[in-house]
Amino acid sequence: MVFTDFSEVLRVQGFANVENKGSQRVIEKAGFRKEGLLRNYCYLKGDLQDLVLYSFLSTDFLF
Repeated sequence: MVFTDFSEVLRVQGFANVENKGSQRVIEKAGFRKEGLLRNYCYLKGDLQDLVLYSFLSTDFLF
């Protein structure tokens, strides 16, 4: 796991397009927690897109 191999890492983030439910499920199954929505965060194919932000902290427990 990243937190044992790299003790200085305290947080890992994941992002998924708000419309991509499959990617969101994959991130959630990996143990990440949803933190919020980043509105108009990035351009994809010329359009501003909303992203869902996920995080996994070194203090989080794997289930």
